[in-house]
Amino acid sequence: APHPPHQDTLIGAVYPADDAMLPFVLSHATTVSLRADAVKIVLGFLLVVIGIIACAASLIRRRGDVLALRAFGAFTLLYGARMIVDSSLPFFFGVSWRTTSFTEAFITYVIPIAGWALPLRMIGNGWKSTLRLQVIAFAIFAPVGILSDVITGTPSSLELVNNVLVVIGGVNILFNFTRAAHRGSRELRVVLIGGLVFLAFAINNNLRNLGLLPGGSADETPGF
Repeated sequence: APHPPHQDTLIGAVYPADDAMLPFVLSHATTVSLRADAVKIVLGFLLVVIGIIACAASLIRRRGDVLALRAFGAFTLLYGARMIVDSSLPFFFGVSWRTTSFTEAFITYVIPIAGWALPLRMIGNGWKSTLRLQVIAFAIFAPVGILSDVITGTPSSLELVNNVLVVIGGVNILFNFTRAAHRGSRELRVVLIGGLVFLAFAINNNLRNLGLLPGGSADETPGF
C-alpha cells in the first residue's frame, strides 16, 4: 500500500513518501539549499582565493612583516573554507554529513591560531605577553580538540571549551587593541577598528553558543 504523503520541511512541498520519489525530493531540496547558500558559498570561495594570494605573497615578499601577511592569509583561507564546508555545497557533491561535520570542527579548532597570530604580529606580545600566551594556548588546544573528536567519534566534542577560550581570547585582544590604538598611527587605528568589529561579532556568536546570550547561533560573517 502507498505511504501517506510526506511534508518536506526544507522546501515546503508535499510529496508522496514513495521510495521512488526520494531521489527527486533530495535533489530538489539540495537545489533549494544551494540557492539559499549562494552568497555564503561565493563569499567563501572569495575568501579562500584572497587567503591563497596573501599566503603566496608572503612567500615572495622580502620587505615588511611577512608573518603578519601570512597569518592574515591563513586565517582568511581557513575562514572561507569553513564557510564552504558549512554550506550545502558539499552535500551536492555527495559528501556525507559526518565528513563535513568533522572537517568543520577541525577547522574551527585550528582557525584561532592564525586569527590570534595576526594581532600578535601587528601590536606585539601585548600586555604581560597575553597575546603570545593565547596563541600558544590555542596551538596546544587545537590538536587536543582534534584528537578528542577522533577518539570519541564525535565532531566538535570540545566545542564548549573552544567557545569559552574564544570568548576569553577575544576579550583579551579587545583589551590589547584598545591599549595599542591610543599610541598607534592612524593607519593602525583603522585596522584595529576593523578588527574590533569582527571580534564583536565573533564574541557575540560564541556567547550565544554558550547560552549566555538569548537566541541561537549568530552569523559572524558580516563582521568579517
